[in-house]
Amino acid sequence: MTELGYAAGSYDVIHRNGGQCCGEQRSGHRNRVSYDLCATSGTSEQIARNLRLIGWSVVQAEKRSGTGRNRISRWLSGVTPEPSFVQWLTLLAKWHGAWFSPLKRPLTQHTNKPPMKGREFYRTLLVIGWSERLAVARMGHNRAAFRTSLHAGGHLSEQESQWLRYLELGHLAYPAPVALSSFSN
Repeated sequence: MTELGYAAGSYDVIHRNGGQCCGEQRSGHRNRVSYDLCATSGTSEQIARNLRLIGWSVVQAEKRSGTGRNRISRWLSGVTPEPSFVQWLTLLAKWHGAWFSPLKRPLTQHTNKPPMKGREFYRTLLVIGWSERLAVARMGHNRAAFRTSLHAGGHLSEQESQWLRYLELGHLAYPAPVALSSFSN
């Protein structure tokens, strides 16, 4: 007996792996399904391409979809993604591809809405999930001059306003899919 009252070697250490001895599998381990299957390289490339086209990082996709960034990163590295996420991202990418820039093609339908001012511009960016920097770059403006103009009471052109409203409409029309579980991210 040692001074703590234990016989040498009479107690077991609880392992970090839940108490199993090294190399021992948990009960029911063989019956579990692994979702970490390799995806086709086209799927991960498609997700990356769609994120670039929309103008989102993995973090922004996480905020917009409710799916954890670790899970999205695994999908980008080749793990099979959730089909609902890929479908949603593809729909948004098609919408963004059609309306990539206000300079790409003229928008012929005129609306009775006035051109956007600062408050509506920033609200629209929140819906789309863009930074001011990205939006201003896609419009082809100098960011400092654009910001100064908006803060002085200026507004976007009718073409730029209509373009941003179309993008906002796409994000409202295609809401993010419901994530399976926040614990599995």
